[in-house]
Amino acid sequence: MMLYLLVLLVNCASGDDAVSTVLEIQSLCGEDSVLKCAATPKQGVQYRGVRWYRISEEPQYEQTGVLLKTNNSTVQMFHGFERPANLISNNSLDLLLSNVTAQDSGKYKCFLPAHPGEMNVEGNVLLRVSGCPGEAAHNEFLYEMIVCVSLILALVICFLCWFYLKNISILRSKRKGPMDQTLKAPLQKKNLKLIFTPGLSGLGPSSYDHVFV
Repeated sequence: MMLYLLVLLVNCASGDDAVSTVLEIQSLCGEDSVLKCAATPKQGVQYRGVRWYRISEEPQYEQTGVLLKTNNSTVQMFHGFERPANLISNNSLDLLLSNVTAQDSGKYKCFLPAHPGEMNVEGNVLLRVSGCPGEAAHNEFLYEMIVCVSLILALVICFLCWFYLKNISILRSKRKGPMDQTLKAPLQKKNLKLIFTPGLSGLGPSSYDHVFV
């Protein structure tokens, strides 16, 4: 069993008068994962037992009971929590989840209820399960989808560039066509212009003959 206790994140007071801590645990898929109770009991205070909850924060905050144990009773599972769970021993506060999967990843809460006049304590545990086959297949599928989409985008860009250049070539050929035909066509008599040079005003008729070009 490989468990990595990474970091103790925060000590703070929660809204229900309970001192709260947060702990992060990583486990490999298929292993038995032990969730250490992150609640820190106050010295000299007698608590009435332990309760474990699973926390859901999306779309809204919700906690689902996992199990509870009072000082004079055995472990009892909450109704609605479907996967097997237990404490690692009768006198332990730590939660045991056997054969964890990706669905077990999430936040859990260890809650220690105190007697009247004392402060409850609780601790949140963030479980991260990695190495599951479904996770690897999902990542491979995402990679293949990204490659396919990239290839499709590249083909679309190439097609648009080709279409744009083709239209430019057609427009240029249309503009040059009439001018080239006019320049290359043979001159005819009807296209000749009569050019003459008039004489100076008031000095008589011009001495130049008519010239055809």
